[in-house]
Amino acid sequence: MSVMLRFCDTAGMPSRHAPPAVRHPLKPSRTVAVCLCALWLLAAMLLLAWALNLQSRWWPAAVAVAVCLVAAAGMWHGWHSLGKGFIAWDGVQWSICESDPGQAAQPVLLQVRADGGSWLWVQVRPLVSMVPAGPLRWRSSRWLLLLCRQSPETWGDLRRAVYSPARPTERAQ
Repeated sequence: MSVMLRFCDTAGMPSRHAPPAVRHPLKPSRTVAVCLCALWLLAAMLLLAWALNLQSRWWPAAVAVAVCLVAAAGMWHGWHSLGKGFIAWDGVQWSICESDPGQAAQPVLLQVRADGGSWLWVQVRPLVSMVPAGPLRWRSSRWLLLLCRQSPETWGDLRRAVYSPARPTERAQ
């Protein structure tokens, strides 16, 4: 007796089970920090080599050093802004909760941009119409690197929630 596997597109089919509510921690990744440092060092060496190769006045080298320092500060700030706190799915919508306990969760729209199996590179945009009273903490999209090793116990639920369509009529229990 042979078993026949059938592959089909289930995008339009309703699912019987909604993904569970999940909270996944956000932490700046050391891997991203190492990659940013390597990129910065390469750019700094090329810029300084170019400035010293001009063999003219001192100002090209000074500008190159200033650009390298500004780039380093920007990369440091960017790495720290990759997220702290957690991302949460309540069964209806995504939200980001900062590590500051005094701030309310900010509802967001989440889109997966790259999936590596044990990591997800996602873009989140605030839902302006659903932000609680008070100023927005951020207005444009943010990019987050979600890693399995940050919370292996929630990884499966997170992946199910990311790839499940939102259901506005259902609430997680």
